[in-house]
Amino acid sequence: MEKRVIDIMGRMDNELFLGTELSELELSEEEELALTRMLDLDRIKENARKGIRGAEGSDVQPEEPDLGAARKTVHVKPHRAIRWVACAAAAVLLLGGSVAVAQHLDVFRTFLGTGAVIPQDEVTDVDKSVSKDGVRMTVDSVIAGKNDFVTLLTFELEDGGVFPENAELYKMDVDTAENGVEGALISHKLSQDRKQLTYCIESSSKESMLGTTVTSVAEGLYAEDREEKDLELSLNDYFQKNSVRIALSEEERDAAWNAVIAPKVEKELVKQQKDALAVVMPLSKEYPDLSFGGVGILDGKLFIATYYPYNDEEGIPGRLKTRAVVNKLVDSRTGETYEGGFSGTESYELQGKGIYVAEFDELSESDLPYLKPVVTYIKINVIAEGPWEISFEVEDQGKDVTVKPDMAVDTKKGEVILTEANISPVGGYVIGEWSDAESPEGLPESYATKLSAVTEDGGVWSFKIAGASSFISQEGKNCFKYIYELYEAANGKNRVFLSQDELKQIKKIILDDTEIAMD
Repeated sequence: MEKRVIDIMGRMDNELFLGTELSELELSEEEELALTRMLDLDRIKENARKGIRGAEGSDVQPEEPDLGAARKTVHVKPHRAIRWVACAAAAVLLLGGSVAVAQHLDVFRTFLGTGAVIPQDEVTDVDKSVSKDGVRMTVDSVIAGKNDFVTLLTFELEDGGVFPENAELYKMDVDTAENGVEGALISHKLSQDRKQLTYCIESSSKESMLGTTVTSVAEGLYAEDREEKDLELSLNDYFQKNSVRIALSEEERDAAWNAVIAPKVEKELVKQQKDALAVVMPLSKEYPDLSFGGVGILDGKLFIATYYPYNDEEGIPGRLKTRAVVNKLVDSRTGETYEGGFSGTESYELQGKGIYVAEFDELSESDLPYLKPVVTYIKINVIAEGPWEISFEVEDQGKDVTVKPDMAVDTKKGEVILTEANISPVGGYVIGEWSDAESPEGLPESYATKLSAVTEDGGVWSFKIAGASSFISQEGKNCFKYIYELYEAANGKNRVFLSQDELKQIKKIILDDTEIAMD
């Protein structure tokens, strides 16, 4: 296969050299894909900008690929290198957009899985860039459905430098003029040469985004280093000065942590601090604004709090400043280390402060005399503040199948009405609303809609829940939305993106066990 493609490139090279007309390429699908993967568009564009300098005998060599898994480069002899670049550019013209699409597909698959099924026609090349603070952000390409789409986003240093190995993006927002869009970072990868940081972002909207202008806003590139220090403190002595024991009602357990539980916890911790001795943090000179917050029992489980500077002003968000959390405890009886899961929010008691609360499911009040606390310092090196903002249009090609079921379902919390179900190239979603205006917000307890599609040949596609959110509709209704993805296998292997032809084959949508025929 590779020899066949190299022979084709050689033939094109000779035709260019002789000045004859380029012949049409007769390629199989496999050969076309192999050829397109050998072309590095970034290098072609760069050489076009610089111009071809020097004679054929120059030492021009193709560079190493930016994304090892996504691109291959054919290494050629020095005396043919310049013509090879022209030949590659000619191949781009003959193959049309398939070169860019094939490379986008490869990058998408590095995030979504090498076996992901992605129709080429569903990948839209955006290729828009903006620079700020010495960093260039590019919206590379998207796979769009009606309400949901996946975006490839890249960052590069304008001086050609390299990123630290642990470089990360602080925040990503996606929005439209018509309605809010939720963005979730799927994952990020740093290229082998560390010159390109790529993100794959899946976004979900309350309403259709097709034909609308979408704006992607990124904030804060930074590298994070962590350092652990022992905290010389007897948790048991501190606790005994003012023992904080908090029991939650069933209603409070179901409530939002930030809005209900955090204020209740912090109110008790402030009382405890007044009675306890001052705690000296290990790096108090370097970071005087970081302080110990207290220790208590929440619904029978041990928790520890830490205060940190909170800043919601414009510019670098507060989270990008050095912070600390006591989220590790060492048991002197066994030497075992326990790591708590923590939540953070703005302090309700101390102005300008934030509070982390680390909860330890395995530990209780009886363990306190044997536990040694460890402080984790999270040190931030800001690479660039940003923000970077790019707007682009999501093409409207009728990329969805939608039904309005108006289907009532009894859940543990009350009755809901399933108002809309949608299947698009990206996956699917189901929107529901509480039937009673007095019903609670959020997701129905112990209930999630099952979503399937039946094709004209009798095949069944069963979708898998990937996420959920709640919102208030324009009419003031409490609504929820389940988001779905399609996979080839029941165990979640090989994600599938549907083509337009496949969407046209859908004859029924099944919600739970109820079939809804297409009009």
